[in-house]
Amino acid sequence: MAMLTYDMDTSPGDLVNRAAKLFAQALYHRIAPHGISKGQWPFLMLLWDEDGLSQKELSTRRGIKEATTVRALDRMERDGLVKRVRDTKDRRRTNIFLTAKGSELQPLLVPFTSEVNRLATADFSPEEAETFLSLVKRVIGELEKDQTRLEAG
Repeated sequence: MAMLTYDMDTSPGDLVNRAAKLFAQALYHRIAPHGISKGQWPFLMLLWDEDGLSQKELSTRRGIKEATTVRALDRMERDGLVKRVRDTKDRRRTNIFLTAKGSELQPLLVPFTSEVNRLATADFSPEEAETFLSLVKRVIGELEKDQTRLEAG
């Protein structure tokens, strides 16, 4: 019987996963000196886009468990980046708002995302960069459709 082999260097999943980790590490090395952790970054990005989201909305949009969100928000609150405010219309809901300190980080940190993206695609022609983005979006779309089918049972 032939032995099954698996080549990580030809696996789209492994290659994309490796690339994602390297993107995250490159970004983290740039934001860490400003006191921002890997766990805080996605929440800052969401709140810069739409301040006042609930803890549940933050978890849902990031696709992570609420307990993980709560731990990250605890640290962000301790670090003076966010404040929790009980929703006046629904007392069960807690909304998360950026503090002045959290808001002031946006123009300082967001340019690092462009820097890392430029670095990663520096050797691409404009056409290759466009094709790359298009293909990655297609992969995401197919996997999201599969996820929806699996969740529907």
